[in-house]
Amino acid sequence: MAIAIEALGDETKDLDAYDRILIAARGQLVRPGEHLPLCSERLGEPDRLILGARLGDVPAGLLDLALHHPEPGTATAAVIAVDPQSRLQGIGRALVEAAVERIGGECPRLAAGVHAEERGAITFWLALGLAIDDDRGGIVTLSGTSG
Repeated sequence: MAIAIEALGDETKDLDAYDRILIAARGQLVRPGEHLPLCSERLGEPDRLILGARLGDVPAGLLDLALHHPEPGTATAAVIAVDPQSRLQGIGRALVEAAVERIGGECPRLAAGVHAEERGAITFWLALGLAIDDDRGGIVTLSGTSG
């Protein structure tokens, strides 16, 4: 089944389904006591790009990028999450590639921060060409060019 990428906004149908994907991935994205903002909380924020992926008509994943963060010209992945039943189908890669297409000229650097024990997430970002910048304090930071 083909992966379709869409920019998420207030008018997005099934926005609650994207929020459910985030909630299902909560344990991998944030630690106990940390707040996990839902898509509906991030929509409309300046310098944000939130993309959703669908398999057929079903929401399957999302990517939330903070543009020009932590510095001008860098896009930082705030969240990437894929529905557990839709993993290993190229959805994460498709989301990142679509984001790079949209923001490559505006933000030539891409960055991500991953909890050190999330080895699969680290491997994902390395496979997309990012390199490890730092591995201290339980967070691995990675970055690379977005093109």
